[in-house]
Amino acid sequence: MKIYAYNVDQKGSRAIEALTDTIIRRGIGDRIFSVDATLRLEERSLEGDFLRLNFAFKRGGHGPGRYLEDRPLESFDVGENNSGFGEDTALIVHLPSSTVAVQYNHHGPKIKHIEQYLYAADLKEGLSPAVDGVADEDRCGFEFGVVLTPDAMEKVRNFGLYRKINFTVAVPGVQRGDLERGRGLGEVLGAPFPEGVETLQMSIGATTKKGSRLSSVQSMRWIQDLLNLGPAVLKRAVVEGRPTEDDLTDPVDLIADRVCVERPIRLGHGLRYTVEDRWNALEQGWESMRERGLLPL
Repeated sequence: MKIYAYNVDQKGSRAIEALTDTIIRRGIGDRIFSVDATLRLEERSLEGDFLRLNFAFKRGGHGPGRYLEDRPLESFDVGENNSGFGEDTALIVHLPSSTVAVQYNHHGPKIKHIEQYLYAADLKEGLSPAVDGVADEDRCGFEFGVVLTPDAMEKVRNFGLYRKINFTVAVPGVQRGDLERGRGLGEVLGAPFPEGVETLQMSIGATTKKGSRLSSVQSMRWIQDLLNLGPAVLKRAVVEGRPTEDDLTDPVDLIADRVCVERPIRLGHGLRYTVEDRWNALEQGWESMRERGLLPL
């Protein structure tokens, strides 16, 4: 099982352990906070310093079939009551350090979906009255940030001049013209997909004029938007920059330099990984990353 490292920052007044405790006390059918979604918090537990969470949603599109040795592939009977195939993603939060270990599930909820879900839940549960000039997005929910290796992170932070961001994505809705119209990259990547387009290569670069650079703040936002897409969507991402005008341009590969470990895990009943086994593997993976100095503790 692949395990990726993240940081989580609390935006509002409610900690993630408090919000998830409130959610899990709801009935299983009352844990969805968007009318057009099926994502919900499936399981939650506290084990020492770790908050263990498991998120599930209904899988759309073509589903798997039952394979038998002596007859053709056959369909599963999923019954009625709007049932279907589901996918889940487990994660653990180390509460003292706000570091997170997330299971990679190609078909399961991605960290950006979980981030949006927690924001919607936090907003639904109600916080203090709105404050003039403060957007709900800045006072509710949590922000998950990908952890890069220490060497890569040091390079990115030392870039005084961001020169270029090259990336390839397989996601609906990326159109080159959107960036020129000033849309944020996160919004661009969620727009309708042009018909017939499966992947898109994009380069965001500064002009050739001496001293020209990309905005450092905006570049970091773009980088985080890209990283939060996950490896199933983000096929390539390289940032080029340099500390000063007199230095050489140095590239950072945002995919190769992500903090990631793998842990073996056995299939359980129904050819699924049990949530307990996944949580245990995540804790082992987190400990391995900590011992190797890969986590920002």
